[in-house]
Amino acid sequence: MRMKRVIAILINGFVMIALSTANPQGQPLFSFALITDIHYAELPPEGGRFYEKSLNKLRASLSQISEMAPEFIINMGDMAEESMNYSTSVTNLFDEYDIKVYHTPGNHDYYFGRSGVRRIIALTRSDNGYYSFDLNGFRLIFLNGNDMAPYSPFIRERREGARLLESMMEEGAVNAREYNGAISDNQLRWLDEELESSYIEGLKVLIFCHFPVYPSGKYNLLNSESVLSVIERHNNVVAWFNGHNHGGGYGNHNMVHFITMRGMVESETLPAWALVEVYSNRLWIHGQGRERSQIVAY
Repeated sequence: MRMKRVIAILINGFVMIALSTANPQGQPLFSFALITDIHYAELPPEGGRFYEKSLNKLRASLSQISEMAPEFIINMGDMAEESMNYSTSVTNLFDEYDIKVYHTPGNHDYYFGRSGVRRIIALTRSDNGYYSFDLNGFRLIFLNGNDMAPYSPFIRERREGARLLESMMEEGAVNAREYNGAISDNQLRWLDEELESSYIEGLKVLIFCHFPVYPSGKYNLLNSESVLSVIERHNNVVAWFNGHNHGGGYGNHNMVHFITMRGMVESETLPAWALVEVYSNRLWIHGQGRERSQIVAY
């Protein structure tokens, strides 16, 4: 692999290496591919979104991922626009490759009515769209940022999300947007328990959610501050990965990396995804297409 320059940046007392260099020494504990915001549909381009190009970009990405042979793929939501049939086209394409795929629901995955929600929940192989598993000294936690959302097709969840949104709009909150979801109290308690038990077991934690929670921004979960307060009670969280904000982003809060991946839909020709290699003291993020490469230490 071609050698490239490494630049170390100190952020909040924490070293982040913006890179693009050769492989670090040693073998990773495990690796996975991250994909988000495919938004496939047979629709004309709108703004910077090229909906009908997403499937071909995904096919090319999956072919490359297959050659790299990570342990699994994580799809962080918003597979399609307008129709659940387009979402089916995406999952059918995933199924063509012999790679395990883990899903987190996005807000657009909730736009196809109750049957659409049941389908995305079924893809998570969980009861409520949030779940976890342990691997090589890590616990990977997958959250559902839509289980209290103003766009939910279920009455109680929609009412709770709408009340929260209305109160935030009155306060002038920057993320008081109808396309943002929230995490229920039940899920927050579950997250707290997962973080506590993983700490007792000596596990580091990676969290995946469609929505960002840090830094502050218009795309954040409606109750991002409540989520952050749960994370702050534990010191074993390494990183939070999300999509939703197609332009990508980065933040560091209390020594936790908050990494927003760029959306697949936002280019006519270039894909956007990353191969993440997990080492004992760093995450090596190999950006592909529009996604940037970086190393984040912990």
